[in-house]
Amino acid sequence: LTNLLGLLLGFALLAKHFEESRIPSLLPNYLPDDWKGAFVLLVMIFVLSSFLDNIAAAMIGGAIAHTVFRGKVHIGYLAAIVAASNAGGAGSVVGDTTTTMMWIAGVSPFDVLEAYIAAGVALLVFGIPAARQQHRHSPITKDAAAGIIIDWAHVGVVAAILVAAILAN
Repeated sequence: LTNLLGLLLGFALLAKHFEESRIPSLLPNYLPDDWKGAFVLLVMIFVLSSFLDNIAAAMIGGAIAHTVFRGKVHIGYLAAIVAASNAGGAGSVVGDTTTTMMWIAGVSPFDVLEAYIAAGVALLVFGIPAARQQHRHSPITKDAAAGIIIDWAHVGVVAAILVAAILAN
């Protein structure tokens, strides 16, 4: 329980520093303006989870969603964020506890790669409806506000936490 509490607290701090770095505020410049932007965000979380812990990817994704949807994130989209983070770690020996344990037990990382096929299909099945639902609930911000400056100190903290988490894994 102490380990889990430490992980959750650490990942909450990671998400908070990432949000305060103002990087999420710039993402609307790069994401599509319609429901596809919400779907691309789910794909980003999926990929992020392949080399980070699922909880960290979900918390970072939630922080990004909070910013790009102006605090109006639909509960169904939150569930999709969690599902994308779990699906992304399915075939990774780093981003998922179960596959990490398999790797430590001697299972080749290539043996779990086929899990990405099912995970990719699942992302399409839940991601598209969730992205459309989120777009109806609160469309993505069309463009970032002018004059946003990235806080590099917060980016440094995020990078340090991520490097420590990957090395510890």
